[in-house]
Amino acid sequence: MSATKNTPIKGLKIGFANKYFTLWIISEPYRVYTSKESFYWRTDYTFIKNLSLDKDRAVKKAIEYNRGHEVSIDMDLRGKGSFWTSSNSEKAPEDLTVFKFGKYRGKKFTEVDDVNYISWYIEQISDLTPEGTILQNDVNYKPYMICKRILEKAGYVYENYRWISPEWQKSKKEEEAMNGHHFENGARVDLTVTILRIYSYEGYDQYTGRDFWTTILTCKTDDDKIVKYVGGSPFCGDGSEGETFKIKATIKHTTYKDKNETRIQRVKVIGNN
Repeated sequence: MSATKNTPIKGLKIGFANKYFTLWIISEPYRVYTSKESFYWRTDYTFIKNLSLDKDRAVKKAIEYNRGHEVSIDMDLRGKGSFWTSSNSEKAPEDLTVFKFGKYRGKKFTEVDDVNYISWYIEQISDLTPEGTILQNDVNYKPYMICKRILEKAGYVYENYRWISPEWQKSKKEEEAMNGHHFENGARVDLTVTILRIYSYEGYDQYTGRDFWTTILTCKTDDDKIVKYVGGSPFCGDGSEGETFKIKATIKHTTYKDKNETRIQRVKVIGNN
């Protein structure tokens, strides 16, 4: 090969064949002319060798083969021998390994370190189930699976239609430790609260035929207790996470998913920092 010693091998991929992880080189689409005016696009898939039955060993061998550079895994790349695919379109086949839009448009998913952006992008390209599954015939199946592996490697988990970062998971565990039934149920109290998280979602009222928005404010009191506001008129207005407010509120003890929570209702802001 003409590449220099430290240059990664272009088009190198790890595939899978029944039991073995395999090594391939995939060409860029190129034109094959059948006459002076007619052509088709061809992509070559060149089988290099079997790597290993074990994923970690296979990745290590592939990196060694690629002169120390990372090699991505494509579990849809299967087979035991070289082959090629073609397209009769006048345009080159779409590259499913790159961002279609946004600030990284045209860049490969595996070349972008902005994992938080990838978590946003993956939610834009597909309608998913609560478990995060996607049909294989979905046009975005391959981009989704590439992004999914990147996020899982970075410690993200899928929960309630969202990809959750490790930092968010950690803060949620800390919040759960401070959660529970606080203050007297039904009491009107003065509190100083800092907004930890703002989350809004859209709903539909089948009786009125109207859409509505609900906002959840997760707040921490100045003595480290977690209280939540749930409603359509958040007391923070256009405020943001991290802001602190002095409020009067009515306490309501609730249970959500078998966990005790303290809700604040009829909130009146009496000052903010």
